[in-house]
Amino acid sequence: MAEKRSRSKPKPKPKPKAAADAPPTVTSTESREAARTRPNDDTETPPWWADGLRFGCTRCGNCCRGPDPGWVWMDEGEIERLAAFLELDLDAFGSKYLRRVGERLSLVEQPITNDCVFWDEMDGCTVYEARPAQCRTFPFWPENVASPSDWEQVGASCPGQGIGPKHDRAAIEKALAETPPDYQPEFEV
Repeated sequence: MAEKRSRSKPKPKPKPKAAADAPPTVTSTESREAARTRPNDDTETPPWWADGLRFGCTRCGNCCRGPDPGWVWMDEGEIERLAAFLELDLDAFGSKYLRRVGERLSLVEQPITNDCVFWDEMDGCTVYEARPAQCRTFPFWPENVASPSDWEQVGASCPGQGIGPKHDRAAIEKALAETPPDYQPEFEV
C-alpha cells in the first residue's frame, strides 16, 4: 500500500474478519516479505510488473513532507555517507539530524510542518545525491508493487508514478533488495 510520503508511518491495525470462515488475508508485512524474497528464476511465475514500471521523480516532495510525522530510518553506512556529503563529523551530524526512536535512529523533521529536515521548498531534497536507501528505493517498496492496485494507489500521492523512464524487472528487483528491512515500526511512538 502506498504511503503519502516515503517516510515510514505506523499503519492502522487490521480489523478482524467478521466471518470465521473468511479467507485469510495477507498483511502488508507478509506482502513486503513475499515481494522481497520472490525468486528470480524462470520456473517461478513472473511478478505482475515483470515487463517494467514507469516512474520518474518529479521532485514534488509529496514523499518528503508532512503533515504527519514519519521516520526515515538510518543505518551506520547511511549516517556516514550523509555526514561526509554535508562535510560534518559524525557527532555533529548526529546532534543536528538524528533522533532516537526506540532502539533505532531516524532523521529529525522540521518543526511544525513535519517535513524532512533536508526538504527545502525552493530546492527540493538538498541531499538528493546522498539520500538514504528508504528514499532512494521509493516507490519500489515491496508493499507498493505487491499488486497492480497497490501500484495504482502510489499514483494518488505521487505524480511520478506511471511517467518517466520504464524501470525494468532487474531495476525493480534491485530496489526491492535495497529497501531497508523492517523500515516500518512495530510500535506506536
